[in-house]
Amino acid sequence: MGFDLTLTLWVLIGGAMILFMHGGFCMLEAGFIRTKTTGTVIMNNLTDFAICGIVFWAFGMGFAFNGTSGGFGGWDFVGLQDYSKILGEQIPSVGWILIHTIFASTVAAIVGGALLERAKFAATLIASALMSGIVYPIVCCWVWNPSGWLAQMGIHDFAGGLVLHAFGGIIALIGAIFVGPRVGKYTNGKSNAMPASSLPLAALGTFMLYFGWYFFNSAILPAGDTEQAAEVASRIFMNNTLAASTATMGVLFLQWIVEGKPSVAMGINAPLAGLVAVTSCCDAVPLWGGAIIGLAAGLGMYGALRLVDEVFHIDDAVGAFAVHCVSGTIGMFGCGFFADGLNSEAGVFFGGGGHLLGVNMLGCAAVLGFGAAAMTVVYAVLKFTIGVRVTREAEAAGTDVAAFGLKETSYPEFIQVEIDPAEGMVAPYVKYDDVKSHANK
Repeated sequence: MGFDLTLTLWVLIGGAMILFMHGGFCMLEAGFIRTKTTGTVIMNNLTDFAICGIVFWAFGMGFAFNGTSGGFGGWDFVGLQDYSKILGEQIPSVGWILIHTIFASTVAAIVGGALLERAKFAATLIASALMSGIVYPIVCCWVWNPSGWLAQMGIHDFAGGLVLHAFGGIIALIGAIFVGPRVGKYTNGKSNAMPASSLPLAALGTFMLYFGWYFFNSAILPAGDTEQAAEVASRIFMNNTLAASTATMGVLFLQWIVEGKPSVAMGINAPLAGLVAVTSCCDAVPLWGGAIIGLAAGLGMYGALRLVDEVFHIDDAVGAFAVHCVSGTIGMFGCGFFADGLNSEAGVFFGGGGHLLGVNMLGCAAVLGFGAAAMTVVYAVLKFTIGVRVTREAEAAGTDVAAFGLKETSYPEFIQVEIDPAEGMVAPYVKYDDVKSHANK
């Protein structure tokens, strides 16, 4: 069978649109944190994509797909294996390497946002490299390699709700625990809201992600059956729309009821929860199933955000764990209930019994457990060697100044002030050089 030009072009365009989504991650994160960290956000997103592009191509692709053991691929330096024989002969090997390399970069983008304003840049680079080159390829092998042990059992994770989003979300939580909360985030057992630098910028990031998600979830369509591929693609686009919409409205009304008024920041995150949830099953569930899954993800995201922040006092700067891990897990469970058999095994409500649900639940436990354990080791080693957190003085001045030498602010035309999240008071901006001089006295 020869290569299919139309299908190949669709995969390549999908890869390009996922790169566009990294701009969305960048804008979302830059808007949600303080101005003195926006340069760091830019550098994190650029370097995460770059380092993943290198290490996954060089090592990760082989570890994920070059093998039939079921648990770990094999050595294939710089992608010399013909992956079209493993993943599908209608797309050239280089096309498969491209799309999976770009998929891998998404995990690093998810993790980086949670640690903003206080993480060491060097530590985040090392963690991203190890995660992209070794840890992520292992779970990728389990789920997406046709010989993977979870794939052989029948797990269904169409576009990475588990292997990308939930996996990235649990690592974000582990990283946030090791790095610790930002100064002023928690006082006297109370969580203080940290000021966002630009809600319009954060909203723009969400819309960019929302747009790109249509391509993210449909980059790889069923091969060989044009009619089925057309039906699946249409279903994916509409399930994206419905899941994001029900998540947004569910969060809006729940917060209205519980807190007396809806939140703009929560509204910005809400559609992403629905999109994450439907990522694993957008091809497999009917439209009403996608709507229910999106609603459940929005409500789960809201509850998880409050639990992590207000009860456990874990400072996740952009809510990565709630948006990605919790929502991704809900989507995997939803697939087990609502899959109608079009592009997967049927779920519980369509006469398929509990097999798909059971395998998806097992997959969630295995992938999340392994990801948390492996990255705990990575972050622990980093913490006790080079350190994972900047000094208190560097945090006060901002990581833009401390790590990259940006003078006073990333936006020199504005006057930057420091906002005390505990007191809600405005204080003069502190220059890093002044802080260092004071600390040395």
